[in-house]
Amino acid sequence: MLDMYATPESTVFNGKASADALRTAPATGGPGHHHYPGGLAVHLVEVIEIALGWLNTFDQVHGIRNSDRDLVIAQLALHDWSKVWYNWDVKSGTVIKPEWFPGSWGGKDGVAKWGWMGEHGAVVYAELLKRKAPEKLLFGAAATHFDPHWDIEVTNKDGKAEGFNPAMKEAAEYAGTKAPQLNPDKRMAEWFLSSYSDGSWSFSHYVAGKFAHKWIRSVAVDLGYKEESPEAARLAWFVLSRISDFKLYKIYQDADFSEEAVKEVIGAVIANSAAYEVK
Repeated sequence: MLDMYATPESTVFNGKASADALRTAPATGGPGHHHYPGGLAVHLVEVIEIALGWLNTFDQVHGIRNSDRDLVIAQLALHDWSKVWYNWDVKSGTVIKPEWFPGSWGGKDGVAKWGWMGEHGAVVYAELLKRKAPEKLLFGAAATHFDPHWDIEVTNKDGKAEGFNPAMKEAAEYAGTKAPQLNPDKRMAEWFLSSYSDGSWSFSHYVAGKFAHKWIRSVAVDLGYKEESPEAARLAWFVLSRISDFKLYKIYQDADFSEEAVKEVIGAVIANSAAYEVK
């Protein structure tokens, strides 16, 4: 796990990323959850802390004190590893990916909740397969995107198989290896912690993330920029890498859902960000 971040390289797709990518990469390719420089690292810290909270619950409520904490941390740290190739295009104000990056498909007809395949998931699973990672680590990382109870395998309206096991088959084809398949009778409790923790995306993406980008772009308009301009996008990167979308939403909520109150804070960050800088 440490090697994959210290020297991020896809041996499957022959791609190398900057060793500093974790400090600069976002967690999404477009405005949404953690869409700012460093957002990927923040996202990983969040999901790991949430999962460790679940482990503490297992201990306090059920007396389970031998859970594999290292596995939980490693599988969550790696689940979005391939996003180190999400690069900022300053000129257009967008995120670009390498030409070799797989496209995404599946999950678009409402059959599978987590049915999408390919994209960053396929890069991670293929790399773990190629590097002969322990199966429990591979499955733990995949469980972040596919619930190991509900999403083992479904067939979409086009007759294509989607879900956990099909994702393993897809990744194995990229890696040129044999595809392991999840056995429903041998599921580890630690894998479900990935599903539980990353499942917070509905708030972080559609509420905190979307609202934060809306507010900042509104401030950009007040400053004379177009809402969807590269300048507005760069302004969002600047603000959100200093005060998070979660924090902005809490300020909005505490101000009785006042948009003007949160825009005032955004304006203060833009005017003088010294108090928000990390030394």
